[in-house]
Amino acid sequence: MNGDQPLYEQHWFLLLIRYKNEKAVAGRLHQKGYEIFLPTYESSRQRSGRVKHRALLLFSCYLFCRFSLKDQLAIESTSGVLRIFKVSQKPYIIPDAEVDSLRTILGSGYAVKTAPHPQPGDIVRVGLNPNQDLQGIVLRAGEMYRIFVSINALLQCFYIEVPRSVVTFKDNQQ
Repeated sequence: MNGDQPLYEQHWFLLLIRYKNEKAVAGRLHQKGYEIFLPTYESSRQRSGRVKHRALLLFSCYLFCRFSLKDQLAIESTSGVLRIFKVSQKPYIIPDAEVDSLRTILGSGYAVKTAPHPQPGDIVRVGLNPNQDLQGIVLRAGEMYRIFVSINALLQCFYIEVPRSVVTFKDNQQ
């Protein structure tokens, strides 16, 4: 856990899940009333002259779940859950902003790509549509910008390439 948090306050945590049980565990936890987030992305493959689309897991063996620490035993005793991701023996709280950014980047309509953890850069706001903004680190890629979002607990980074017209810099940086 990141600091001392009240027992009843709900936070996002990362769960380690038995291999190929992510969707089943997500269903079990959802039935128990917990908010879950199982990040997926769209993959297209051409086979036999047809294009097949399917949703693939972004993180194999991981699932985000929102709960309070009083529910830790109920979560860990759910079939298929191996354990809660911990740092220094304490459950690690995933910041809401990281989960929100990941949801936004996956729902942006742009192809999501993995990347090494970026070097520090400019922080920007990306207006994807009137109800959806994203904050991340930007690097230039020709006529496009690459917007990076990190999930620090997993040391994973993802990016989308967006036209310059949808990017505004914080504090009027360029």
